[in-house]
Amino acid sequence: MRRNRKKHTHHLRDAGKLPVHRTDRSQQASLGTTYGGQAPIRNQLDLAQKTLYIPKDSPALLRLQNLGHEIGDTIYVVEDELYSTEQLMIMVAKGDIDYAVCDQQIARMTQKKLPEVDILTDVSFTQLQSWAVRKDSPVLLDSLNSWLQQIKDSGLYDQIYKRYYK
Repeated sequence: MRRNRKKHTHHLRDAGKLPVHRTDRSQQASLGTTYGGQAPIRNQLDLAQKTLYIPKDSPALLRLQNLGHEIGDTIYVVEDELYSTEQLMIMVAKGDIDYAVCDQQIARMTQKKLPEVDILTDVSFTQLQSWAVRKDSPVLLDSLNSWLQQIKDSGLYDQIYKRYYK
């Protein structure tokens, strides 16, 4: 019953999860072609029988397990204890692994430096992200929500967001 032990601040940002795989830049004009001998992932059914890497304790694990049930097939998931999302994307770009699942914002930022990866398909709905505080800390929750509202109203939140996520 963890859910009853915490409360959440107002949402900070929207995020989803994206599968990352290699692409052949010369073949991108035709989305139906194969990339490096692999068919591109263009919908969630394309994840069937694939092995996807995620960082250890990633919230993507539950989504991928549920997605396997939804599509009626197996999606193999490897939780990597050593590497972060960005490092897994680099491994995909280098060909060390075929697929990784990454946070949408991080994937889009990292793809600017790694044009050889493809991130065109969502595997999850947009999810709201927020901070969690203990349920018995209403003053902290109120203070955080007040502070978040102030920096959003002043435009500082947008500046910070653009600097780190755009």
